[in-house]
Amino acid sequence: MAQAHGTARGRTYTLAAGLYRADGDKAAYTRQMGFSGLQQEQMVLSYVQQHGSVRRAEVAELCRLTSLQAKNLLKRLRESGQLLQRGERRTAYYVPNDGTTSL
Repeated sequence: MAQAHGTARGRTYTLAAGLYRADGDKAAYTRQMGFSGLQQEQMVLSYVQQHGSVRRAEVAELCRLTSLQAKNLLKRLRESGQLLQRGERRTAYYVPNDGTTSL
């Protein structure tokens, strides 16, 4: 009846898709499941294009993630070369990697 998502402290639960289907609200299951990792990446990249930079707290708020999940999302975008990190630890922020910026 309920599906678990995530691990340990980050675990969340949603009702099974069949319950939403039986209730006649098929879209509610998709809304409840949230955004996929790819959609989250695109939202962050769009935000950075609009605002010039992003911080971890902004990513957490934008994508409704924990701080650790936001950190991992930014790490993926940095490792894929889509974002560049400026600063460290609490002062870190991320900018688009347009290929013209040196590290």
